[in-house]
Amino acid sequence: NVLNVLSDMQWTVQLNQNLHPNYLFTNTVRYKLGINSAPNDSIRSYSISDDLLQINTLVGVKAIKKWYYSATMQFKTQLLNNYTSNTNNRKASFLSPGELNVAVGITYSNASKDGWRTLNLSISPVSYNMKMCTSDVNPSPGNFGIKDGHHTVHDVGSKLEAKVNCKFNQAISWSSRLYVFSNYEYVQGDWENTFNFNVTRNLITQFYTHLRYDKSAKRNDKWNYWQFKEILSFGLTYRFATN
Repeated sequence: NVLNVLSDMQWTVQLNQNLHPNYLFTNTVRYKLGINSAPNDSIRSYSISDDLLQINTLVGVKAIKKWYYSATMQFKTQLLNNYTSNTNNRKASFLSPGELNVAVGITYSNASKDGWRTLNLSISPVSYNMKMCTSDVNPSPGNFGIKDGHHTVHDVGSKLEAKVNCKFNQAISWSSRLYVFSNYEYVQGDWENTFNFNVTRNLITQFYTHLRYDKSAKRNDKWNYWQFKEILSFGLTYRFATN
């Protein structure tokens, strides 16, 4: 008796490594929105299960072989208000929370000749991280590790990010992203895995898992500092590319 709809849109601009082997540049904009019907909610007929706007940028200059001196930027927030069921209490909204990370370090980039397998590993010994919450209550800044009376928290630490893309054949592919940041007092991290099974050119079955750990957030009695999400979906996909 519940209907779920999920949309995941990604736009990536990448420098051609064959033409510019001494440089790296990748910029990705992603917006993910999941909506499901809420028959048990007396105020709204729907609820938001996913709402993520994320921008990732990587620039680099070759150091040696497949290693590059690099700088990375990540920004993420959600766009819509999300409420607790049967109340008008917001759980999250635009820039509540929001997060910005800027880092410098080195990146290893490698791709197979056929392009079916790629690996990018960024190690950043210097990383600046800012969390923000523009709301005073509902949600409270304290939910995201921000002190009372403040709307932002600034940290300097280290960051590691690894991305793997593997295409097993024309129908099955896997992508994985591991992100870890620490200011040497707390650790936060995300590990996402997506398995795509193409039924036809435009029909796809997708299995997605997301494991998250954030020691800076409020502790949950059941999961402590962990969160886990899994989604099995069937729908339409469309890809286009230009050179």
